[in-house]
Amino acid sequence: MEIKDYYKILGIAPTASVNEIKKAYRKMAMKHHPDTNPGDVSTESIFMEIKEAYDILIDPGQREEYNYKRWYNRTIGKDFVKQAHTAHDVLNECKKLTNYLSAVTHFQIEYDALSHHIKNILSDNNMNILQQSGENLLINQVIKLLLHASDPLPYKYQPVIIERLQELAADDKDMKERIELHIKHQQQRALFEKYKIAGVILITIIICLIIYLSSK
Repeated sequence: MEIKDYYKILGIAPTASVNEIKKAYRKMAMKHHPDTNPGDVSTESIFMEIKEAYDILIDPGQREEYNYKRWYNRTIGKDFVKQAHTAHDVLNECKKLTNYLSAVTHFQIEYDALSHHIKNILSDNNMNILQQSGENLLINQVIKLLLHASDPLPYKYQPVIIERLQELAADDKDMKERIELHIKHQQQRALFEKYKIAGVILITIIICLIIYLSSK
C-alpha cells in the first residue's frame, strides 16, 4: 500500500520543526477549510487530509513510526515489513536490509530509520521465533548480517541492538567474540569522532600560528 507523503501535503521538509509544522498547518487549513470555500465539494477531503497529516506529524511517537514506514517504503520495499512467521522470514528481512545498504552511500543512510528497522527485526516476536527454531546456523547468519547493517550507526544507537544480538548469540563463543569486536570497533570510532573536531581546531590554530610567526 502506498504511504501518503504527509510532508508534501503540508508543504514542509522532513526535517521540519514543531513550529514549522504548526505554521504550515494553520496556513493550509485556512486555505482549504470548507467554511472558506463554500460550494467546493473537494475542499472537505483536502482539509481532512491536511488534518490527518498534522495529527501524525505533531505527535513525536506517531511521527517517528511514520518516518520509519515512509523510509522503508521509499528504500527497501513497496510494502511495509510484514510480521515474520518463521526464522527464514527474519533472515529474509536481514538480507533485504543488507541489499539496500550495499546500494547506498554512507551519507544516504537515515540513522533513526535504520536503527528503528533493525530493532523491528529484533522484536520480541522475531526473537522468540529465532530462539525456538533451533537453527543455529541461521541465527548466526542473522547476527552477522545485523552486525554489518548496524555498523554505520553512531554509537548511541548501538547498545539496544547489541543487547539483543548478545541474547541471540546465547552460548555461542564465536558469535560472542564477533559481537565484542564490533563493540570495540564502535567505541574506538565514537572516541575518534568525539575528539576529531577538537583536533581539527588545534591543527588550524597551529597552522595560523606558524603563518603568523613566519610573516614576522
